[in-house]
Amino acid sequence: MENVRIAVIGLNTEETAFIATTFRYCVNRGIATYESLESFIGNRSTAKETDIVIVQYPSGTGNDDTPVASIRKYSPGALCIITSDDPSDEERGRLAGADGFLAKPYTAHDIFAIVDAFIVP
Repeated sequence: MENVRIAVIGLNTEETAFIATTFRYCVNRGIATYESLESFIGNRSTAKETDIVIVQYPSGTGNDDTPVASIRKYSPGALCIITSDDPSDEERGRLAGADGFLAKPYTAHDIFAIVDAFIVP
């Protein structure tokens, strides 16, 4: 994937900084960060052009597909990677249509694995 555009949504400040910095190092691109899914969706032109979205999964809300469905609607071509500290969210997220899962706590190695799997051909 060339000139990849990545957005990180809804994580706390430290997690967002860690993911954005690690991806920036890997792909040599600026990473867009958003405090919420709503703020990402509100920027429709950016949402439409985003290639990879990493979003906090709403564990235990009973509304499993909300972030994935919204990303699919507003960023139809984007890969959707969910992150959560609940291992059961991986299966629920994949059933909702997520392309990948980033389990908390994660390391730089986990980010590199995403780059290898989704960005480097």
